[in-house]
Amino acid sequence: MDPERRRHPRLNAPILWRVAGLRTARAPVDLSLGGMRMYSDDALEVGTRLELELLVPGEEKIEFVVRVVWVDALPAGSPARYDVGFEFLSLDAVAAKHLGALLSK
Repeated sequence: MDPERRRHPRLNAPILWRVAGLRTARAPVDLSLGGMRMYSDDALEVGTRLELELLVPGEEKIEFVVRVVWVDALPAGSPARYDVGFEFLSLDAVAAKHLGALLSK
């Protein structure tokens, strides 16, 4: 994607994501106020809605609802089986403010 087409700045920080309530966590590849891109070993279907948590060292977790907007299979030897794009569907005002503060760092 052409970086000039992005509507939101990206976050480059040591954070993890996980499906709400599960212990397994991974680092997102790309994150903005509009959504996130991440690697997954789970085969997710476009349109699937998930409750996710972002875990930021030294911060409270950020919870939100996302929808899978694209899924690409990755070649053997990649960090995961799939590259997945999510859009945020439910990001309450507190979570949006928290994420916005992280993005501005």
